[in-house]
Amino acid sequence: DLLKYYAEIQNIFKEFEVQEVMPTTQQLKEAFNMRMKDTSEEQPEEAPVSFWEVFDEFVKECGNQNNWTASTYEKFAAVRNHLKEFKEDATFNYFDEFGLNEYVNFLRD
Repeated sequence: DLLKYYAEIQNIFKEFEVQEVMPTTQQLKEAFNMRMKDTSEEQPEEAPVSFWEVFDEFVKECGNQNNWTASTYEKFAAVRNHLKEFKEDATFNYFDEFGLNEYVNFLRD
């Protein structure tokens, strides 16, 4: 993102240079904000993907790529069940250091 911002500021300066004008700080800010607003409107936000969708996709793809046996699929099904029992509405953001420690403690009990 920083590289994108840098390139955009360079483009703004080039436009002012063509006009033989040195932009004020305010002009630069306004031009930059207008361009960033335009690019953010062009890119629709991606719908968040659920933890469980990604988990299932991981199992499916890795299973195919690595020729998992039935017992490996069963182990991942058990992991999925443990995770569901621990936190039905699991998210990626939850599993930071605290969340992972909570899950480990849950498995120990």
